[in-house]
Amino acid sequence: MIRLLSGLDSLVELYLDENKFDNNILSSLGGLSSLISLSLSGNQLKGAISVDELNNLTSLQWLEFGGNEIESFKSIHGTGYDLLRLRNLEYLGLNPNHFNDSTLSSLKGLSSLKYLDIAYNQLKGSFNVTELDALINLESLDLAGNEIDKFVLSKDTRGFGNVSFISLSNSTSNGRALPFTLLQSLTKFPNLRTLYLDENNLEGSFGTTLDKDLASLKNLEKLDLSSSTVDNSFLQTVGKITTLKSLSLHGCRLNGSIPKAQGNRDLEHQRTNMGRGICSKILEDLDRQRLKAYKTFGQMHAMPSADVHHEHRPTRDVLLAFSTLHLGTKRFKNMKTSWIFKGLRISCLRVEC
Repeated sequence: MIRLLSGLDSLVELYLDENKFDNNILSSLGGLSSLISLSLSGNQLKGAISVDELNNLTSLQWLEFGGNEIESFKSIHGTGYDLLRLRNLEYLGLNPNHFNDSTLSSLKGLSSLKYLDIAYNQLKGSFNVTELDALINLESLDLAGNEIDKFVLSKDTRGFGNVSFISLSNSTSNGRALPFTLLQSLTKFPNLRTLYLDENNLEGSFGTTLDKDLASLKNLEKLDLSSSTVDNSFLQTVGKITTLKSLSLHGCRLNGSIPKAQGNRDLEHQRTNMGRGICSKILEDLDRQRLKAYKTFGQMHAMPSADVHHEHRPTRDVLLAFSTLHLGTKRFKNMKTSWIFKGLRISCLRVEC
């Protein structure tokens, strides 16, 4: 069925989540030059995947690869050509996969990228921001579930200067404490406004040096420490961040009194979990206009979308009225589907077979 998609010249949104597609699916998508959004989460993509077909999707702004077992990007042209060159891409979701630190060099061609979610991969040690120097528009970075020790930036690094959101949630699941060097290196992000340190081990005295470092984050307004192990020493450090407006200590199992914050007059102590993840900042529910179409296709000529979950097949004159088509049943697995796509002006297609 997927090979028939090449005739959908107007297709701008394609959702192929939770299927059994492997790496070969990419060769079927290279001709969809009008695509703006593509999601392949929860499939069977593994190992190294080719950038050659992906780079043909020149209009792509939103790309989701989460829930696979991808380790790296490659090119048939060899080393040095394994860059993603999607000049219009603003969001890249790689959470979770099996990427390691060497992956970063493949992302430096994404000059328009604003949101990078590379949480729950296999990043360890130093996170070399210099590798991503070209990402001058990056605003949000989700690194949750990795084992990063510190951020490394050179004096000449241009990238990450606009980063305002960083998540380091659940970075100590292996029993380690959150590294002092990691917290100290956050000072490299002068425009940081939101920081997630939830689900971490933050015990221990970090000393007056960290007090000064975190206090230098002049724009930090929101800090999430929920479900973390914290002590008074660390809370005293937090209390010196005078710009904080929102602090979450939900699930920290604190006893006694909380150290008084110094100068945080506008602080709102959140007792419940705050919204998390970078996706909540940028993604709207593209599916909210969908209408279920079971046996009543004949009544929907003016509707914008069709949700086909039933064995009853709609007539072609009805489908011509839709711009969104959702195929969501195993009954379509063995069905001849060429009649569905031929001549249609579909802009959004979701396949869950």
